[in-house]
Amino acid sequence: MLAVAGSATPITKTQLKALLDKECACQIPISVEALIDKKETAPLEIQRVVAKTIKTVESQKPNIVVLETALSANVLTLSAKEGEFGLNSGEAANNINAGFWGNCYPCLKR
Repeated sequence: MLAVAGSATPITKTQLKALLDKECACQIPISVEALIDKKETAPLEIQRVVAKTIKTVESQKPNIVVLETALSANVLTLSAKEGEFGLNSGEAANNINAGFWGNCYPCLKR
């Protein structure tokens, strides 16, 4: 099973930690900050996540793979990141979603 978690709520973090305490689960962190810059860093992060996921599945054979940003990433102020990268309002969140759902996930569906 592939589980994806991006919410940073305390409940989600507690649930993920409990899940990851199980031997059958493994964690693969995703850098949301890297996904914001879809031209420079996002392709590298997508490539890293896909390669790490495939390698982990092949070598460890986990029952559950958790791709997450909730435990490993710093909480970002997306509006500040949009200013930093010269993006329009809402574009950082769109880039993060597109980076994962448009690129990582399709590669891992096989």
